[in-house]
Formats: sequence, structure tokens, C-alpha cells
Amino acid sequence: MIKTSHFYPCFLLLVFLMLQSGCRKEKAGAVIGNKPIDITYYYPNSGRPGSILTLEGEDLDAGGDFTVEFGGVKGEVISRGKHQILLRVPQGEGKVAVFLLQGGTRTSVGTFTYQSLSVVSIEPNYAIKGKQLKLRGMGFTAGTQLPKVFLNDSIAKIVSVTDTVMYVEVMGGQGRGPVKVVSGNQESLGPQFQFIRYLDMKPKSGGPGSIVEIKIDGLSYIKANVQVNFSGPYGQFFNCPVQSHTDSTILVKLPENIVSGPTYVLDTKSDSKLDGGNFTVVPSPKIFSISPTSAFEGQEVLIEGSYFSRIPGETKVYIDTVLMPIKRIDESKIAIQIHKPIPSGLIRIEVNGQKVTGPLFTYQKLGIIKISPENGIPGNEVDIEGFGFSLTSMENRVLFNGVPADVIQSSAGKLRVRVPNGVSSGPVTVQTNNLSATSSDPFNYAYSTTLGKGNLRLGANGGSMAVDGQGNVYVLEVDHHCIKKIAPDGTVSHFAGSLNSQSGLRNGKGTEILFNFDKNSTIGYDKPRNVIGITEPQHLVYRELTLDAVSSSWETPKPLETISFYPPTAFYPQGLVFYNVHGNNNNLYALMSYDNGDGTYFYEFFSFPTIKISNAYPNTRFAIDQFGNIYGQGLNFAFNKCVITKYVNQEPNFPAFVGGTFPNFAGNSTQSGYKDGIGALALFNNIKGVTILDEQHIVVLDAGNNALRRVNNDNGEVTTIFKNDAGYADGDLRHTKISNNVSDIAVSADGRFCYILDNGNSCVRKIQLH
Repeated sequence: MIKTSHFYPCFLLLVFLMLQSGCRKEKAGAVIGNKPIDITYYYPNSGRPGSILTLEGEDLDAGGDFTVEFGGVKGEVISRGKHQILLRVPQGEGKVAVFLLQGGTRTSVGTFTYQSLSVVSIEPNYAIKGKQLKLRGMGFTAGTQLPKVFLNDSIAKIVSVTDTVMYVEVMGGQGRGPVKVVSGNQESLGPQFQFIRYLDMKPKSGGPGSIVEIKIDGLSYIKANVQVNFSGPYGQFFNCPVQSHTDSTILVKLPENIVSGPTYVLDTKSDSKLDGGNFTVVPSPKIFSISPTSAFEGQEVLIEGSYFSRIPGETKVYIDTVLMPIKRIDESKIAIQIHKPIPSGLIRIEVNGQKVTGPLFTYQKLGIIKISPENGIPGNEVDIEGFGFSLTSMENRVLFNGVPADVIQSSAGKLRVRVPNGVSSGPVTVQTNNLSATSSDPFNYAYSTTLGKGNLRLGANGGSMAVDGQGNVYVLEVDHHCIKKIAPDGTVSHFAGSLNSQSGLRNGKGTEILFNFDKNSTIGYDKPRNVIGITEPQHLVYRELTLDAVSSSWETPKPLETISFYPPTAFYPQGLVFYNVHGNNNNLYALMSYDNGDGTYFYEFFSFPTIKISNAYPNTRFAIDQFGNIYGQGLNFAFNKCVITKYVNQEPNFPAFVGGTFPNFAGNSTQSGYKDGIGALALFNNIKGVTILDEQHIVVLDAGNNALRRVNNDNGEVTTIFKNDAGYADGDLRHTKISNNVSDIAVSADGRFCYILDNGNSCVRKIQLH
């Protein structure tokens, strides 16, 4: 690129001597009464006498009189504007120096070569890769071969050429610089060209309302006509409102309904589409707990949640209005430092413009960090770790959800207490020296009991159960082709099917009904319509029973295994019944029911070929949460006992399941074992089923570990509810034992109770979780 400015005299003299030996360079000095003219660029640097030379700069019309000499010969000024001066090149030959004379100052502009080759203009003077440009000039075909064209030193492809007009295609490059044409032994520099190029996007994840900065090389050329587009759910794109822009960056605010996927920037004037980076849509951040909920200067506070960003600057934590320093961060945990006295206030987290407000934090010298264990029954001993406790036991008052507990031992950092009679699930509070601190997580009154022992006939393999909205448990006696019902008080009764183990296919009521169950038969509770659903693979039927044991059936084109129920939506007010289909393709299918208005229903059966739940023997339960996300055992459509896959639904009103799959959402597909952790860091051993526990968690029956595990729906963090050796024992969860032959899992409507079908002990185990 050819540039000039006011140089020091010795430097100007050296340059001029190199250009034109023997010519005298006058000393530059102040221009009395005139503003100096500053030329920043000129073109072309070659041509014939009479050619037009363009000088570029700023405020070129503000200076006084001037002349421009080409090898000592004065050029003709054709026009003078704010940004350009046009000159007619005088007669001459060879390569000459060009000077601008103003008052007593001689300023070097550069050189001009008298020759046949010249580049006069380029249209447009900016473009992206793949666009065509039009060059005007002369002498393009003077050589014996095609000329070469360079854009800021990057080669361009010639599409067509005449002596005065040439079309070229932009092959790639960056920045801003001159157009250069080389033909034979001649070379000419023309106007400057700007590459338009996508550079970066920050942040690369977020959601509706997030502010995203997009950096583009050459943005100043297109910013008046720019549109920024992010992916929509069905292949379309949404235009994002531009909040502000500079010559290099655009700030846009993301609208509703965007999904993860590619982005692009459109220059509407030239209809140029500039492909951008991929953007990942994540939900707003969530806060599950903070520990401790009170602390003072110098202490660390741990915040647990999900959808935090570990990229510096993308996550901000406030207490009241004070921005807190972050010590450590990952996607689910943030450690902040109480670095100075601050006002008590609410915890607030912002991640790329998405915000969440958490619990109240109190600045004080008493706090609870951890309770161990976090569940139990009256009489259990529990340790409370924290700070600010009195060394005198009697000066510490401990309440379990409002019920006073005995303090056994005390120190400044730990209290040992006994769980009181009359306890219920809730927070633990410590009161010391007129201060009060409350635990971030509740202590849960949790234990296990047994249902149906001695009254159920469970086979060695397979089995299924369901729990209705009133807490009644329905158990398939597979080998006897009937269903038993266990009331909340533990009473067992015969609900439906033959009394003498007769099999068949007959609708009716109670004992009139005939079933034909096998190890792949499944029972489930359809909450939207308050009915019990059953699959019978051998008869290719889906059966429904009302809660007073009246059955109907609907034939299916394929053998059905596990069932799960999709929540009602505006499109499907009756909900959907989803099935894992027994067969080679393992496809997921759905049965949509239509209310005929007379107590009967019409059904439509259709497939979701992009979702494949593992085909396991015996059959294992999968789950669907309130957003339509599916959680199933297995990886890459193959049966795997150690991993849970998550299928993400980004369109709740229609189960299109756009958004992708997380194959290693929880557990490790290449390793079995026992370990809590996030995602593939956790280990399972022989998963027998998953089901929804609450809005934030699924629960997993981990048969190989004789354990019940909890998984966070957002980040795949796995924790253990209980784990012991195989056997049979009720009581608090530290001592609860199940057999090594369990087959199904269910959860009560309120999430308080989890039920395990314990074939080895021929009973149902009822686990109170809180």
C-alpha cells in the first residue's frame, strides 16, 4: 500500500535521493497561513500521460493552494474535495517522483511509472470470498499471458478480461490493501480493497436476551446494511436486533425461539452472506444451593447450580449489588470469596445476559457448611460442620425443621447432635450468641419400609410396577398374568386378571380380564387421563385400565416394551404414550389418543426414527421430563448397562426432539463401577431403569451396586441416595439393603417416595426420600 505523511527532513532526503539521483530536496517547515495537506494514499501508481491520479486523505479541501509535480512537471488539478483530489498526469516517461508543493514545503507523495498498464477502479471495493469484482484500467491484455491480480497480496481468480475491463473472483484473504495487477514485466497498483471476513463471536453460548458481540474484518463497509441471523427450530433463521456497532464489532440481542446451530451475517446491499460460528443455546443459569448461607470476610462460599460458564468474564456473581470475586468455577459450581465487609442480600448470577436470583446471604460470623449424613431417622447422630459455634454445648441451640435436638459434642467448627423425635424434613438451624444460621440444604427424614412381602408372586426375571396419583402401587405378576394392587397402608389386593393364572386376550372388569404377560411387559401410570397403561408384546397390544380395573385395548404394528408418558401440550392435550419397540431398529414410537367425546378414544401410532432407546433383556424403563427430554439407558442405540443418554427436546409444544443427543449424559460407556460425579466421570453398574424424581432430577436403579442414585437433569451430576451390600434390611438409608435381583422403579406423584420392585426379596421396597 502506498502512503505518505510529514517526514523528518533527513528521512525525506534519503527517500528522494533513492528515487531521483541529483535532485535537490527542500527542507519541510511550517506552512504560514495554510493548513498542511496530508495525503494518506494515491492511485494508480502507473499509466499514460493524461491519466487521472487520485489522492486520498482527510480535510483535503481545507488547506491553501498547492501544486503536484511529476518528475518536476506540474500536473493539472481537476477537482478538490474533502477526501479526494483528482489530478491529470502530465507528459513524461519512465519512473518519476511525485511531490506535493504547498508554501515552502515539499512533501513526497510517491512514484509514478509511465507505462501502458494501469488500474483505475474496482467495483465493489469490498467483498467476501467467492464474490466477483470489476476492475477498470488499461493494458490488461498487453502481455503475452493472462495478467495476475492480487488483492492486498492475496491472489484472485480471473473470470474474464479485455484490455480495459477485467472480472475477478475473490479467493480469500484478509485486511485492507491495494489491488495489484502484474502483466509481463509491468506492475500497477490501484485503489484499496477490503476483505469482509468473519472473525469471532463472544459469547458462543447463551439464550434469549443474551448480548452477543460479533467481530468482522471490514465491518465499517457493511454496517449500515448488516443483518445478523441465528438458527431457528425448523431450519429457519431469526434476525437478531442490533443493539450497537463500531467499525469492527456488532452487538446483538438474541430473540426468543432460537436453537443451537449455525449463524450468519448478511450484507443486504450486496446480498453477501457471511457464515459465522456455531452458537449453543443453554437455559438460564440455575441456583440449587449456597453453602454457607452466612459468612464473613475471608471465607469462601460455594454456589451449586447449572449452566454456569467457566470462560472468564462470562459469569458474574453478586451479593446484593456487590460484584464478588470468583475463585473457582465450572459448569455446576462457583466458589466466591467474601473479600470485604458487604451488606447482606440476595445472591444473583448473570451468565451472558441471562440472570437468576438465589437465596438470601447474611454477612455474619456464624454459619453452617455441611451436614453429614443429610438424612436419617430419630436417634441417629449427625455432624454439623461450620464456624462460630460455642465451645460450650449448652450455648448452641440446634433445630431440625423447628424441633430442638440434643447437642452431644461441640467445638468452634463442628457440632454432633442427635436427631430428635417428631422430626420432619426441613432445614437445620443453629443459634449461638444471639446469631442464627440455617443450612442451605434440608435434612431429610428418610427411611425404607417393605410392601407386599408374603403376598406377591414375583418371578426371577422381569417385572414391572406403577404408582397412581393416590399412592396405590400396581405390580405385574408376570408368570401369573395378573396385576396386584398395594394400597398406601400396605394392604395387598387382586386388581385385574385371572385368579388362576389363566392367560389370554380379553377385555372386561377385574377378574374378567385376561392378560398374556412376559418379561418385556410393562405397566405405567398415565397422569393426564388417570389410567393405567400396559404393554403385551406377545399380543401386539397396548392395554388401558381405569382405576376401578375396567380394560380396553388397541392393537399395535410392532411388539411394545417400555412405556413412558409425554406431558400434555397445546397440540396434544391428551398427552402421548411413548414406547420402546422390541425389534432390530430399537425405534421410539408414540401413540396419540383423541377423545371422541363419548368416553372412547381414537389412537394414532407413529415413529420417531431419530431416537433409539436401547433394546435390553429384560426390558428397562426410560423417562420423559416435563420439557419432553428423554432419558434412556444405553449408548449409540446399543444396550449398555453403565450409561444414560439424554435426547433434548427444544420444542415443548411438539415433540420434534430438535437439539441433539448427549450420549454420555451420565455414566461412562466404557467403564462400570461405582462413583459419584458429573457426566462421564460418574460410574454405574447394571442400570435397571430410570424415572423422573422431580423437576430437577431423575432417579436411577443401579442394580449392580445395590444402590439408588440421583441424577441432575441439567448437568448429569450423579449423587447416591443409598448404597449397601445386597440383602434385606429396612430402616434409615445408611442401613437399607436391597437384593441383587431388582427389576423396576417408580416414584410417587409428589416425589416423596421411591418404589423398587425387589424380585429377590419378593416384595416392593418403599423409600421415603423426604
